[in-house]
Parts: sequence; structure tokens; C-alpha cells
Amino acid sequence: MKIIGFDPGLKGGITIIDLVERALRFYTMPTNDKKIDYEKIKDIISIGDISCIILEYTRMIYGSSKQTAWEMSRQIGLIEALSACIVTKLIEVSPKVWQNYMFKNKYKDILKDIHHTETKIKSKKLFHYLINNRYKDFRIQFNEKEVISIKINKGDYRVLSCIYMDKKRREKKLRIGDGVTDSFCIACYYLERNL
Repeated sequence: MKIIGFDPGLKGGITIIDLVERALRFYTMPTNDKKIDYEKIKDIISIGDISCIILEYTRMIYGSSKQTAWEMSRQIGLIEALSACIVTKLIEVSPKVWQNYMFKNKYKDILKDIHHTETKIKSKKLFHYLINNRYKDFRIQFNEKEVISIKINKGDYRVLSCIYMDKKRREKKLRIGDGVTDSFCIACYYLERNL
């Protein structure tokens, strides 16, 4: 059983939670020449045995351009079409709904030290907490690299990184963006509410 959390946008992310294989797979939004690579998205989410895709459904972002709104709508439409093609359930959730549940209800005690307007930091702190507690026994991949650990930079959740080994067995670090942490929180929101 696989759950896919999807945070659309150029800086978005995709998370796959595989409850059978006990694996977490994180992907930054695939791009090619500053445009979203739809072919790669299709490859990522066409993995079989998907229970559902949870898509953060954002209408218009205040202050964004018409081009941004068009690209966001186009991406959401593509995910809807791919979901229909692979015959899986698609659930759309607004940012306000999942953030209220995860930040203000379910995990409010863990996030109480962070100001209520700092949703990006809350998302990263919750990501770090869930990885090290609820999903500590899961295998983790980030952009198809096996992850050894997830680190924060001296207690500052603005800089969250995953550590992996390169081909020469040296430790390397990849920064985890807001889109990846949000896509994970979106998938966890669905699991918390439905399982």
C-alpha cells in the first residue's frame, strides 16, 4: 500500500510512503530548464499498488502572476489525469485544512515553540520529528539516494539536510526543501485521518 503526497509547484515535492515495504521516498519537483518535467512525474507516480494520491490543491496564490497560476493549474490538471489513468483515488486538500490539523491539533505540543505564522519551519520540524519517531524504522530515499540520516543545522529547522553515501563511500549532504517537507506532511495528514 503506497500513499503519495504531492505539493505542486516549481519548488514543490513528492513523497511516497510505502507501508508494506516500510520505505519513504522523497523527490524534489523534477524540472528541466526551469520548467516542470511532467514525464519524470509520470515515472515517479506510476509505481503500482497506489492506494491514493493526496494533492495540495492551491487555487490562486496571493501576489503570484498569471503565468504562475497557469502553470500551477496545469500541473494540478496533469496529476488529476495521471491519477485517473493509473486508476487510483485522488484526494485534494487545501493547505489550510492539512496545516490546521497537523500544526494546530495533532502535533501542536511539538510545534508550540514556533510562531504561528512560520509554517515552513513548522513543516520542517514536524518532518524531522516524524522521521525520527513514527517512521524511524523505515528505509529512506531522497531523489533515489539511500539516506543515512536527517540532520538539522544547530537546532535551526530552516536548514534541514539528508546525509547519504556517494559511490566512493563519502558522506554527502542534500538540502531538503519546503516542497518535500510539505508533501510528506500532506501524506501523513491523510494517514493520520484515515488509518
